[in-house]
Amino acid sequence: MERAEFIDRLSQHLHQIKRHHPLRLLISGAGAVGKTTLASELAGAFKALGRSVAHASIDDIYLPNRFNPQQEKPLKVQYIEDIFDYQSLIDKALSPCGPNGHRRVHHLIPDTEHNQVRAEAYTQLPEDGVLIVEGVFLMQPSLQHHWDFTLWLDTPSEIRMQRGIQRAQDNDVYFARHLLGHAVDNKQVALQHIYQKVFAPAHRLFRYRYQPRQKVDCLVDHQNPEQPLILNLNVASNQLFVELPGKDSLPLKQQEFLS
Repeated sequence: MERAEFIDRLSQHLHQIKRHHPLRLLISGAGAVGKTTLASELAGAFKALGRSVAHASIDDIYLPNRFNPQQEKPLKVQYIEDIFDYQSLIDKALSPCGPNGHRRVHHLIPDTEHNQVRAEAYTQLPEDGVLIVEGVFLMQPSLQHHWDFTLWLDTPSEIRMQRGIQRAQDNDVYFARHLLGHAVDNKQVALQHIYQKVFAPAHRLFRYRYQPRQKVDCLVDHQNPEQPLILNLNVASNQLFVELPGKDSLPLKQQEFLS
């Protein structure tokens, strides 16, 4: 299936999920799999359907100064547990959009100088609004009850590393140099080091600990973003994808998404 059709069908059927609070949609996966791009495309599709949308990202709560190379705790564990201010995301975005919440989603700004996350202007969502959150490490037990629907994007590690180096942000470079303990003139060398020593081992550990691919509502092969493939679907949690008019029941494993 071509990407435009994938986005259209996905947004149309997520649009049918009814809650008495904003729909909290998680787009997760390892780094550089296309989460931000998909979030932006779905936001546009939801707006075209008349839904108000707020967007939050794991980058909003990313505090690399919390990383401590002198700790006994392994680097990969620090990266999962210590570098992101998950509580700010819960308090300022997820809980407000949950049952009986006030539906104010604050714009979060990572203040690396003071090692904290600041909450600034907010978006007031209506009851039928949509909160799209994208980022790594968000399919963990402490956050699981905050999601109404979860997507996991899968891409081979070598492709992720190549994409990640190409689109690396300043905070990634800062983190890499902080880990190395000295300035590195070659940005690519610094980023390759951080991917090999921290990012890749952390993602492997996260998958081993929490098995997100087995728990997600929708698992998507995103190796070729122009032709996404559905790999698995938790039909028990949502029937929308397989009850399309004129569609027979589909074997979802390794099949193109509703092709």
